[in-house]
Amino acid sequence: MAIHIDSAKLLTEKNLLTAGISETRIPALLLAASALHEAVCDIDRNSKTNLAKQFPEVITVARMYGQADKILYGLEDEA
Repeated sequence: MAIHIDSAKLLTEKNLLTAGISETRIPALLLAASALHEAVCDIDRNSKTNLAKQFPEVITVARMYGQADKILYGLEDEA
């Protein structure tokens, strides 16, 4: 089952600005989301499944970041 995040909810500079986030905080938020995305992508499938069950928000943030970039893995196919 493919899971895609609505484009208005993706973690992008534009969407964060639209949400009223201060320009000075956006780089730190995107850096943190990038680190989270990398960490999630680097764990094995079984651990991702367990992470999704216990901490689904972590997977969601990783998706929101990854799907914003055409090159990154967006975790679309992760349950």
